[in-house]
Amino acid sequence: MPDSPHAETLDIETTQPREQARAAVVSVENVAVSYPSREGVFHALSDVSLRVARREFISLIGPSGCGKTTLLRLIADLAQPSTGTIRVNGGTSRQARGDRSYGYVFQTPALQPWRTALANVMLPLEIIGLAANERRARATAALMAVGLGDAASRYPWQLSGGMQQRVSIARALSLRPELLLMDEPFGALDEITRDKLNLHLTDLWRDRDLTVIFVTHSIPEAVFLSTRIVAMSAKPGRISRVIDCGLPRRRTLDIRNTPEFLAISKQVRDALSDAYANE
Repeated sequence: MPDSPHAETLDIETTQPREQARAAVVSVENVAVSYPSREGVFHALSDVSLRVARREFISLIGPSGCGKTTLLRLIADLAQPSTGTIRVNGGTSRQARGDRSYGYVFQTPALQPWRTALANVMLPLEIIGLAANERRARATAALMAVGLGDAASRYPWQLSGGMQQRVSIARALSLRPELLLMDEPFGALDEITRDKLNLHLTDLWRDRDLTVIFVTHSIPEAVFLSTRIVAMSAKPGRISRVIDCGLPRRRTLDIRNTPEFLAISKQVRDALSDAYANE
């Protein structure tokens, strides 16, 4: 993975330039999701509204069952709202899915065990019908972007958990999206590996001008990665608070020891305290 500058040399670039703030990549307006259950109607989400600007990194955090993954799936057109509207890149989420204008990274890598890392990254490119040379070029570039250029010929069982998840990220990047949707991709990894992948993800986000929506249960991870943190509550699932995270775009792990980081972490913890108390 590329080296990052020491915390003392962090740049002071704003996390959300004014000219970018006006362009909403994702717009969620008054969205609700309800479905029948044994106890009656279950409200998975209620009156959720959120706008995500270009180049933002948004983390969704909250207790299990608060609708974080449901919201991500709605944006990806993997589920449908009961009420409300969702716009992605100016069109419907279904259009965005058809245009393959976003990449989706799941909780587990879901790699095909009989395919090499390179072949796994090429899989979605095969599905959309790209020529073989274009598939290989894109997949090779994506693996290099996540620091796995020398692991292209390895099979999943020859890769660590962190490396497998990087292959999964490369697979999403191979579509060349501007929007990346990530459903708690590092939750099952050990702390050291998770830290390394957090660092690498901030590099990808910054260097590729990505817009990211990221589901997590970890307060330090959310604060380290994000420009804004969306705290959610359950019963019904809803947004309880949105917290600005005004850290510089260029980050190292040392930033976690700064007063600014600790103050934002406290805001997130306070926002979540009622949500977890009511589980």
